[in-house]
Order: sequence, then structure tokens, then C-alpha cells
Amino acid sequence: GQLPLLEIDDGRMIMQSGGMFRWAGRLSGHYPEDPAQMLEVEEIIGLVEDLNKQIMPSMYIARMPEAYGHFDADKDKLAAIQGELRKKIVEPTSDFHKIAKLLESKLEGSSSGWFCGDKPTCADIEMFVKMRHLKKGVLDGIPTDIWKTYPKLEALHDKMAATPGAVLP
Repeated sequence: GQLPLLEIDDGRMIMQSGGMFRWAGRLSGHYPEDPAQMLEVEEIIGLVEDLNKQIMPSMYIARMPEAYGHFDADKDKLAAIQGELRKKIVEPTSDFHKIAKLLESKLEGSSSGWFCGDKPTCADIEMFVKMRHLKKGVLDGIPTDIWKTYPKLEALHDKMAATPGAVLP
């Protein structure tokens, strides 16, 4: 009754993309076994989820206006609300940028350029996917260069994009 849905070889059906992501990360060696490193990876994944929480209302307001208390709004009003939400996201003092600064600071002590350790983990993949989405310019009102003031995140993005096997949508 819910998507996405993953059927494992033994026939089990698993919902929730976060769990699927971590499961695949464990199988591929991108999710650490060490509990301390695992906690670091989870911290970054949580921060990226916090970034998503800043963006999602501006994505869903037009698709599910009643979920945001807009039961009778027409398309023009919803588009205006969406524009205002996105305008707030890009303001330098927004919660989006506060979280981005935290993520940037997490890379400051990294000698490898990765969030945790000397190879990419689920944390780096999660950040890469979020950055890639916004860089594509698919959200009106959010500039494709929104990451320009975060050189370490930009470097992580470029490093991840250059990683053999990385698929660029």
C-alpha cells in the first residue's frame, strides 16, 4: 500500500526509501560497520533530511494544498505562495543556509574531502543527490548556484560526480 517498495530475494517486501538506501549502502560498502563512523554518517544524512524539510513545502504546496491548509486556493495563489516559500529558502539567513553551513563545517576537518573516512559513504551520496537536484534548476526560484558560497560542499559534489560508477541524472 505504499511506494517505494523493494522486494528482496527471499521474498520480503520492504518499504521506506531511507532503509533501502542504508541496506544498499551496507551491501556496497558505503555504510560503515564501525558504530562511531555509522553515527557520523547518520548525522550527515539527518542534516540533508533537514535541508529537504526546508524545500519540501515549496514542492508540495501546489500538489497537496489541503495538507498545508489551502483548501480553496487557485493555481495562481498557490504559485505565489510557492514563490514566497522559495524566496525565503534562498535568503542568506534562512534555515536552509544555516544547515548548509553546518554541512560545510563538517567537511572542514576532512583531509579526504569526504564526510567520514577516506572513501565515499552514504553521507556523501545523500549530499551529492541533494546538491545535484538543486543544481539542475528544476525548482523555479531556487538558483542553480545556491551552493556557490560553500566551496567544500562544491568540491565534494565534483569529487562525487567524478567517482567511477557515479550516475549523473
